[in-house]
Amino acid sequence: MKFKSSALTARKKFPSATSIQQYLDIVLKIASIFAIIVTGYWAYYRFDLSGNDDWVINMKMHTEILPYGEKSRLLVVRLEANNPTQTNVNIEKGKGGFKITVRKIPAARKVGEVLDEATSGEVIAERNLLVADIELLPNAIFGYTEGFIVPLGQEVYVEAVMERSNGNSKKYDSGNSDFVTANDIVNVVDPR
Repeated sequence: MKFKSSALTARKKFPSATSIQQYLDIVLKIASIFAIIVTGYWAYYRFDLSGNDDWVINMKMHTEILPYGEKSRLLVVRLEANNPTQTNVNIEKGKGGFKITVRKIPAARKVGEVLDEATSGEVIAERNLLVADIELLPNAIFGYTEGFIVPLGQEVYVEAVMERSNGNSKKYDSGNSDFVTANDIVNVVDPR
C-alpha cells in the first residue's frame, strides 16, 4: 500500500495537460507582446535615431577624351549615381543641386605645392544637371553623360557635386546642405 500512495503523490505533483496549455498560452502571449515592442523599437531606431532615413548616394565618375577640333578636345564625363538604400531619395530643384564643373589647373606652381582644385583655376564649363526634381529609386543605378569642349594640352579638374538640403533651414543654400562628390583630374592630350 505504501507504494501505491507514493505513486499517487507523485502523480499529483505534475500539472495536467490543460494547465500546461494555459501556462504556454500566457508565455506565448507575453513573448508576442515583447516581440512587437522590440520590432517597434528597431523601426524607430533604424528610421529615426540612426538617421537611416537620410540619403546615401554613391557616385562614380569616368572621363574620356575624344577628338573634336584642331586645338580642342571633347571631354566626355560619365556619372553613375547609385542609391544603395531601401528608400527613395528625392532631390527637389529648390532644395538641392547637382552640377558638374570643369576647371583649368594652373600651370605655374611650385614643386610640392598642394593645389585646391575645387577653388583654384579658371572655370572652363559648368553644367547644372538638376533641371527638374530627381527621384533615385532604391538599389538603382542612374547614369548621366555630359560632353565639354576643352583646350588641347591642358590639365583640368572635373568635379560633380550632388547636394540636398538637410532640413536645418527653410531656404536651400550650401551652408545648410549635405553633399556627395565625385572628381577626376584629366590631362587633355591627343587621343590618337
